[in-house]
Amino acid sequence: MRFNLIKQQLGYNSKPESWFDKIFRSKDRGIHLVQLRLPKYDYFRVSMFVEDLMEVAEYECTFTVSELIAILYEDFLHQVVHGTDQRGLAKKLMVKRDMYLHPKIKIDDAIELSPNHTRFIEREIPKKQPTVMIEQYLPKRTALRGEVLLMDLSSVDERFNLTLEQLLSVLVIDFAHGLKKGNNVKVMNDILQRVISD
Repeated sequence: MRFNLIKQQLGYNSKPESWFDKIFRSKDRGIHLVQLRLPKYDYFRVSMFVEDLMEVAEYECTFTVSELIAILYEDFLHQVVHGTDQRGLAKKLMVKRDMYLHPKIKIDDAIELSPNHTRFIEREIPKKQPTVMIEQYLPKRTALRGEVLLMDLSSVDERFNLTLEQLLSVLVIDFAHGLKKGNNVKVMNDILQRVISD
């Protein structure tokens, strides 16, 4: 659901809280659960990167895929805050969403026009790929910042339609694709510095 945190903050679709809600549900107010669907191959690549990172650090610190996702998200928000072309960002995110979350393959269909004449037409069909569902917990304030950004982008470009879950999935898959291209040592060192300094 789009902007569910914003709607919750503004009080849309909510009934008054009972005393039960105030007492027993107050623990989770600072945390927001996001469920990501990632291609298995990309998830395994990211998991292997995390394992390699731990090995380089000689297992002196703990680091998880969830923490890597949090770093990727924080870096993304930091870059956006420090100035970016919102219209260009909206377009880029939509292209990556379609490419990563709705991949397609081209096939040739044979159409028989007459007994001795066949024509081939190329068309795209959805590419089937195995996926894995992971849960990511974010501080509610950080998740809300992302939803506000997505709302801002949708006001800049009316075609823009992206959920927080999709944004996080795009960031993780984009990172995994970057790992395929190499330069892992620099990325590893940058992340290691952040983990050690925290």
